[in-house]
Amino acid sequence: MLPELPVARYDLVLAYGLLLTFAARRLGWEGGRDTLVIAACHVVGLLFELVKVRLGSWSYPRRR
Repeated sequence: MLPELPVARYDLVLAYGLLLTFAARRLGWEGGRDTLVIAACHVVGLLFELVKVRLGSWSYPRRR
């Protein structure tokens, strides 16, 4: 079982992803266009997620 964290694990995953993106840009592994395409895909995914949550077909687990 995972220890109780002061923030939601989804927030940690977001922070980790942003950190990796920043590192990839700084190291030259990703260009500006790559970052924009990935960001656009994430925006589309977020919109789908918001619709599914609003319709009640999906939800986040409750904290204990």
